[in-house]
Amino acid sequence: GANALLERNLANGYAATTPSSASLFTTVPFDQGLVDVVRRMPGVAEAEGRRSATARMVKPDGETVELALTALPDYEAQAMDLVSPESGTWPPRRGEIVFERSSRTVADLQEGRTITVQLGPDKTRTLVTGGFAHEPGGAPAYFFGQAIGYVTFDTLADLGFDDSFNEMRILVANPDGTRAQGRAVAGDVRDRLEKAGAPVAFLQVPTPGEHP
Repeated sequence: GANALLERNLANGYAATTPSSASLFTTVPFDQGLVDVVRRMPGVAEAEGRRSATARMVKPDGETVELALTALPDYEAQAMDLVSPESGTWPPRRGEIVFERSSRTVADLQEGRTITVQLGPDKTRTLVTGGFAHEPGGAPAYFFGQAIGYVTFDTLADLGFDDSFNEMRILVANPDGTRAQGRAVAGDVRDRLEKAGAPVAFLQVPTPGEHP
């Protein structure tokens, strides 16, 4: 009975986040203009660009843990794979990081505490922990042993990262279609990205309606 209840609640909660139909990760950044082009493609209902970056976070004990950073174009008007605030600041402000709640399983994190981000052998920056959020459709921090945080594009630029997109997420026009149909649309989007000079390194197409 508990298993049946859990499965139903997971499915309902996941559906409420408007899961993307596909995610495409590029080796060359792209801009909003290409997102708009993809949004107008046949079979695509919505497209959204995101920026992902990786660094190291220094824990209070001096050890480091991988830090996966994500910047969304508009935290107040997310199109898919919704990230919801749980406590503290929302949306994150410049100089702040809002952690996915599962990150507390890999590091001692507290609202208002300053964290140190290691960007190279002799390069560090500090961010303030603004609060915590939850992304039901994302892999939890302990799955890959990394902390997960959400920041603004300004914050990424302050850390030395490019402020363009390197991830494209799409919703297909037929939400009740099969995974194969989703792959076909995603394949067309991949071809369009690569034609525009943004080679796709990784393409992910989840099973529609199934919690990862």
